Amino acid sequence: DFALCVGDMARKREIQHFCWLAERVTRAAGKLALFCTPGNNDRESRDPRENGLRAYKGVFGQSGYWFAWGDTLFVSLDTSAEHLAEGEQERLEEVLKAERAHFRRLVVFTHVPPLDLRGNGRECLPPAEARRLETLLREYRISLFVAGHQHAEACWEFAGAPLLVAPTSGQQGEGEDPRYGYWLVKLLPDGGIAAECRRVE
Repeated sequence: DFALCVGDMARKREIQHFCWLAERVTRAAGKLALFCTPGNNDRESRDPRENGLRAYKGVFGQSGYWFAWGDTLFVSLDTSAEHLAEGEQERLEEVLKAERAHFRRLVVFTHVPPLDLRGNGRECLPPAEARRLETLLREYRISLFVAGHQHAEACWEFAGAPLLVAPTSGQQGEGEDPRYGYWLVKLLPDGGIAAECRRVE
């Protein structure tokens, strides 16, 4: 078992704060492995062409990466500038070309979701980026997309797969149920995926 953290972890964008945060999270997680991707509140700069993640990377490592867990390929995308990071779409395509055929399922996780189906529809990637991403992920048969950023639970569809938006886990919640929470996801033996949103009282 493991956990995906989809960003907005820091209150201060300083390496000392990220060190403190990593130590607390590691202690709380125990033997549970944790894979992180940065959020917009983890950046020192919102400019996608700038590093902006020096403190984050100094503690948690690269912002975009992939790993395998059993028969599933997991890919982290850096959307911490509320855009795909410079070269991120191309990196994703390289990973998928090289690795996708070896795995039954593909899970992509990031901070900013590709769409926002709520009333204002603004807390998502720019439409042109989302369309390019959708085309690529359809081609490589994505199984699940996981994101955060909106501070409210949602389950939508993107590129033919479920899109799970994590409820808030530290900031003020929004939507019908503002309580803290998380998605519990199970990768089923038949290749399917089961997901349940759980609340923390």
